[in-house]
Amino acid sequence: MRANVAVLELLAVLDAEHRLPSEQEQGVLARWSGWGSLPEVFDDDARHNEDATRARDLLQGRARAAAARTTLNAHYTDAALVKAVWSALGAAGFDESAGGRVLEPGCGAGTFIGFAPEHVREVVGVELDPTTARVASPSGQRAR
Repeated sequence: MRANVAVLELLAVLDAEHRLPSEQEQGVLARWSGWGSLPEVFDDDARHNEDATRARDLLQGRARAAAARTTLNAHYTDAALVKAVWSALGAAGFDESAGGRVLEPGCGAGTFIGFAPEHVREVVGVELDPTTARVASPSGQRAR
């Protein structure tokens, strides 16, 4: 929870300062875990700890509604499994000679994108939760 709150706070700072994240701030963004393991943040009847209360304060309106809708399916793939999938794709023929365009629907925080082999020329990630989409974007900017 604390890592997600740090990401929400950082995104607010980036918005206010109209800038891209620094290398150090990209490390903060990389700790984003999504909302799948944190449904209590969206439970209006629950007693919230300090981090959950802060997350609720930072998420307003449409962003909060979108985040709440993801709690059932925002469980991201571990990096070790992502590496194994890319390796299996290479073994199946998706290599330098095969091109390199990838569509990742439901990209989450961008783990598959981040571990894409060098020969992958273009990756399009689609994410419904606008906060998670911002984390997945190379610049951390507001998704359009």
